[in-house]
Amino acid sequence: MSEIRLVIRDANEDRSGTVHGSVAEWFIAALSADPVSLAELDAAVDRFALESPDRGHFTFFRHSLDAEPWDAGLVVIDMAARLVVIESSYSSAGRKGVITRHNIESVDGGTVSLSYRLADDWLFLHDAMSWEGTARMRRQERADRPVTDRREIFYGEPMLRSIIDGCRREFCHRDEIARRVYLEWIESRRRWNERHAEEPQPEPETLTMLELARREDPAEDIEHRIYYDTIRDIHAEWLMTPCAELNDQLPRTALLRDRSRLSGDMSDREHHWSMLERCPPGISPESHAFQCWRRKCALHVKQNFPSGCPCIDQSIEAISKVFDTASSVFQLRL
Repeated sequence: MSEIRLVIRDANEDRSGTVHGSVAEWFIAALSADPVSLAELDAAVDRFALESPDRGHFTFFRHSLDAEPWDAGLVVIDMAARLVVIESSYSSAGRKGVITRHNIESVDGGTVSLSYRLADDWLFLHDAMSWEGTARMRRQERADRPVTDRREIFYGEPMLRSIIDGCRREFCHRDEIARRVYLEWIESRRRWNERHAEEPQPEPETLTMLELARREDPAEDIEHRIYYDTIRDIHAEWLMTPCAELNDQLPRTALLRDRSRLSGDMSDREHHWSMLERCPPGISPESHAFQCWRRKCALHVKQNFPSGCPCIDQSIEAISKVFDTASSVFQLRL
């Protein structure tokens, strides 16, 4: 007894089919890519199937909701409800697990173990009789909480407004800030001159304040420090202040939510790459998961992927605009 009935559901349609129990585990593991549609799940299964069939993984699935157990049992995956139902004598997968594949020619010994982890909001049930009521309730709850694009908050008007207001508030301290940065810069230059005494260096005291603000120091990279330090502190204060647009959450809390799982998932992907010696299938930029991860993990992604990634370029462009706008406000002579 190794086959089961597998039911896949998204917000718009249902598919049902009979598969080997191990294949059902691939589909559950593929939920680590946070798919919301059949097409996204089909692409994510490639991570663990280690192949991409020409007609996809739903070739022999019917367009119906057939939740009658077969052979070893039943597995239901409802992406709209973030619900997995398992009643199977073959296995009992969970939010974390390992998919073991055999007879893989590219791997020494032919066996490879691929780990996965799902988000905490996935609910696992082991009752094939009453799951549909739970699915309806969770679908409705999620429909009542539409997903908002938080980039409009973190890179948009709420954040910009806080920095501009903060710059206006700190304007009266501008000379004090400039003096402090000026002294820090002189000390930095002194240390630099000591290390590079053989090279001709300008006398910091001869620089005007404007030259100081525009000059890049090789030792500490303090270009625009007169403005940057203040803007940085203002932004840090906003991150630790309840935000109305985030239902009074701290922006920092919202940014770091799910960070541990996402970091773990990236580690899993790196492990898969090292084991299989090939790049794992990526997530489509048009997918729901890509959009969510982009707004949650822009800085984390920047540290782990090369430049040229659309999400990185857009984030850097937004941050540059914020800095330029805030610097202009801070320099205004009201």
